[in-house]
Amino acid sequence: MISKLYNLNKTKLEQNVMLKQKIKNQVNILENELDSINNTLNTTGVEKFGAIGDFKLLAIHKSTLKYEKEKLISNKNKLNQEIQKYDIIIISYQKEMEKYDYLLKEEKKEQLKLLEKYDEEIASEYMQAKFIKNLNISKENIV
Repeated sequence: MISKLYNLNKTKLEQNVMLKQKIKNQVNILENELDSINNTLNTTGVEKFGAIGDFKLLAIHKSTLKYEKEKLISNKNKLNQEIQKYDIIIISYQKEMEKYDYLLKEEKKEQLKLLEKYDEEIASEYMQAKFIKNLNISKENIV
């Protein structure tokens, strides 16, 4: 029973670690997009002697990029909160696994003790039987 619980928690732990990694990958994708937007914001410009309309379009374009950047930052923050949630879940499963692992080790120790006790009893019975056999042989030689 304990081993089944241990394996169940191990499976759940692995699933949550995979989900956490999936979210981390999404965060990395968002960070790459943020870097791309930052690079675009820094390098976007107009010709030196361009029309005033160019400046208006540039302002609109930059404000659109800033809005996209804010949306990505918001999504990134949400994903980071999910990562923290999974961290808490993972820690709880690790604690459960440690508990069940300890119980399994204790169970194995008990089984080893019982096996050693059984072996000692068999060895004791064997020695008693051998002693009795030797005793009977010595009595026969005397008679």
